[in-house]
Amino acid sequence: MAGLDLSHGELADKLRHLDEPTLRRVAKVAAELGLELRPVDDPSVASGLEVLRGRQPRASVRDKLQRYAEELDRAQWELEEQLDAYGEGPAEEEQAAAYERARAAQTVWAALDNDPVTAALDSLYELTGVIGDEPDVLQRLVETVVSGERDPIGQTLATLRERRANAESADQRERFLGPDGTVPGLDSGLVAKQHEGAWPVM
Repeated sequence: MAGLDLSHGELADKLRHLDEPTLRRVAKVAAELGLELRPVDDPSVASGLEVLRGRQPRASVRDKLQRYAEELDRAQWELEEQLDAYGEGPAEEEQAAAYERARAAQTVWAALDNDPVTAALDSLYELTGVIGDEPDVLQRLVETVVSGERDPIGQTLATLRERRANAESADQRERFLGPDGTVPGLDSGLVAKQHEGAWPVM
């Protein structure tokens, strides 16, 4: 059972009913999107993309890419151990970035699998490590590829940017507002008078 079966079972079932050319397109787009979000500068990754795009023979590209992806994973595990030892701080952001780079490289490795179903399932699963818990975004990405819509990567990037901007705005509001929607530290009696209309709302 693939990882996508556990995290996105319904989507995995739909993918198993697609033909091989469509599955290959899904895998390629997943790999390209992963690297668009978290670029990885390595010859083996670049070669893997060229293979997916049909510009280079497969040869031993996947083996080299696997070795490099494993190096990235080891690096992020070491950073995770440091994070466990020292707590939050700069190491947390560094570890998160390292984890996403490893996942982005793995999207390419997975997309190169000889079996088209496995390639699509595993590349999308690795992509979730880059985009986060966004099941509807993943679903929409597959739909755009299957339907032949233009620029599925651009559409997905626009959606993710909008969501992250909204999340940041909500985060900023929460810093100033308490759980009841009032400004912490402001006298509750004054706030009550304002709500009653005794004081003008500024």
